[in-house]
Amino acid sequence: MSSSSFAPRDILGLILAAACWGIGTVVSKRAVEEIAPLILLPIQLAASLAVLTALMRSRGMSFRGAGVAPMLGRLGILNPGIAYALSLLGLVSISASLSVLIWAFEPLMILALAGLVLREHIGPDFAILSLVAIAGMVLVLYEPAMSGQWAGVALTIAGVGCCAAYTVVARRWIGTADSTAQVVATQQAYALAFALVLLVGVVFFGGGRDLASATPAAWLSAIGSGSSTTRRRTGST
Repeated sequence: MSSSSFAPRDILGLILAAACWGIGTVVSKRAVEEIAPLILLPIQLAASLAVLTALMRSRGMSFRGAGVAPMLGRLGILNPGIAYALSLLGLVSISASLSVLIWAFEPLMILALAGLVLREHIGPDFAILSLVAIAGMVLVLYEPAMSGQWAGVALTIAGVGCCAAYTVVARRWIGTADSTAQVVATQQAYALAFALVLLVGVVFFGGGRDLASATPAAWLSAIGSGSSTTRRRTGST
């Protein structure tokens, strides 16, 4: 599809989504310094769902996704549920800038999966340029300063893989949905339910840090980073 096929509004939405993702990652890094990742996740998802619900109601949109295929809604467990959980776990031991760089692998993973699973044609020029991009990112990852951060890198790559798989699988049902906002809202609700199950496990086994000791800055970071994912997902879904 050529760039002329996109309306300026669509391009602006994608740019804002990318900006929110970058800002959200930086703010999330601040939050995980005081709040355990699996405790932070439901806070972020709850904030995101609250913002999205308010926006939908302000536009007179129904929250119930009557036109959302059940399987499409349940994919929220994969993304943002599992994907964001892995990303936050990885963010504990890597920098925000490195996390954003690793997430640049996502479109390349989608490209590979689309070719393998959906049998979409990939031109030789595009394939060569993609390999060059991968080589550049691999060189950065093999920087000497990376020592001791490989667990975080592996967790983040796993999260990226979940998002790539989600994109390819969701393509089957996304065209049947009446509203993108309803799709995102339904998926956020499933992801929040998944995150609450993880939270129960964390509390049961006594893991995580005491929320009472978290500073106001940490709470604002947690809520702010969650709110930013609303713009990212509605702009890119």
